[in-house]
Amino acid sequence: MKLLIADDQASLHTFLAKMMDWRSLGITEVIHAYDGKETLLRIGEMMPDLLILDIQMPFKSGLDLLKELDRPLGKPRTVILSAHDEFEFAREAMHLNVTRYLLKPVDVALLTRTLRELIASIREEGQALLASELGNAVRSLSASEDAAAAVGRSFRSLRIRQYAVLSAEGELPPVQSFGRELGGLDASLVAAVHPVSSRKYAILLGTTAEMTDERLLELCRLLAERWSAAMPGADASIGLSAAAREPERLPELCRQSEEASLQRFYSGEAVNLYEPHYFAADLRSMELHKYERAIAEKLAYGLQAESVTGVEAELFEHLRRQRLHPEKAYALVLRCIYAAGQALNGIKGDAADWEGITLGDLKGRKTADALERFLQELLSGFADPPREARLAGDTVRRIQRFVDRHYDQDLSLRRIAALFAIDKFQLSRLFKQELAINYWAYVMQVRVGKAAEMLVRTDMKNSAIAEATGFVDESHFSRTFKKLLDQSPRQYRQANKR
Repeated sequence: MKLLIADDQASLHTFLAKMMDWRSLGITEVIHAYDGKETLLRIGEMMPDLLILDIQMPFKSGLDLLKELDRPLGKPRTVILSAHDEFEFAREAMHLNVTRYLLKPVDVALLTRTLRELIASIREEGQALLASELGNAVRSLSASEDAAAAVGRSFRSLRIRQYAVLSAEGELPPVQSFGRELGGLDASLVAAVHPVSSRKYAILLGTTAEMTDERLLELCRLLAERWSAAMPGADASIGLSAAAREPERLPELCRQSEEASLQRFYSGEAVNLYEPHYFAADLRSMELHKYERAIAEKLAYGLQAESVTGVEAELFEHLRRQRLHPEKAYALVLRCIYAAGQALNGIKGDAADWEGITLGDLKGRKTADALERFLQELLSGFADPPREARLAGDTVRRIQRFVDRHYDQDLSLRRIAALFAIDKFQLSRLFKQELAINYWAYVMQVRVGKAAEMLVRTDMKNSAIAEATGFVDESHFSRTFKKLLDQSPRQYRQANKR
């Protein structure tokens, strides 16, 4: 933080040098000027963050000087030290956005407190500006000269010597807690956070001291460990760019952090440092399409799960060896699933739930290992070996009993799948296979059946029955009831009430 002291009395400069502890305030450079012209020159050359200014100076008064500086850029936070206790001076100073108007002789404690408040405010504004420019860089992956200049000014005021960009994803702590967490790891760290979404943050991590990429990587690993300790089971990851000094490289570092985050797909690590050319540029289409054909053929000929998943294992071994970009790997796996589902049309008696699987579902599997397990389970289910079928039938019957007894609870596919430790797509497919009805259609059938009983046996209002049978609201209950029974709840009660 730079401070310029502008006063024509040399004794004031000497007094402040003896009485003020600049370093403890975070002020690293103190510049001196003794008249108005010199002050303007020093401001232009040194771009100070703070200005202690006298009103009456040779060549140009402090107030006239401030009028020339009355523009958004390049104007330091100003504290006036004046011997003139006059209202007009104070009022004009306030109009010129002077932060504080203090009287001589100098009250050292008051000046120290004032400067500490101003420095804290400068830091907060600097971090807010960095967060804003970081958000712009993330959205556009480009930066104008003005944006780079604004980032550079914030770097100077925050004493940032170098920086990196982090892409954090998963279950993350509140934005407000980042400063405290990073300060606890290393006092030289300064962070600006832009929430891309509730589960993804872009973080500009600045350092006020020299720091290697390896040290930054170590700090990010410690940060990830703290998140895991605070939120057990949370799946959070960090992609870390290389370190840089130049503000204009911010968009480039944003791209690097995104790529580093994707490196987790093959590394399996929660924290990854950007490596150039980590992913393969591309693989030949024919080389990849052979896996789609092989999976489809084996399923079409009714081969056992071991044979089908053997092709899947070969596919993922190839992906890991070549490091196909995750986006292309997800697309390839989706094509394999569709090829498998199409091969089964007409062979099995029901439509497989492969049609409901989307690219977004696959991207929820953040690593190649997780994606492989998902595909393996899905293909094993398609192949339908006898022992697995018996286990699946038992699971479906247990889920059916649970729905029959707990129809008033949250029975969403995601919750039930988690409760019975089964993939939601597999649950949906097996339920239809075993009971010849879609899972959610069965839930609605049970709820409407229970509601019909209540309409006949009780005098409960529709709203109360809707709540008791697990419907979102009375409107949803009425629509579903009429759709299934071809009567409104009122008509049904009137027709069946004894």
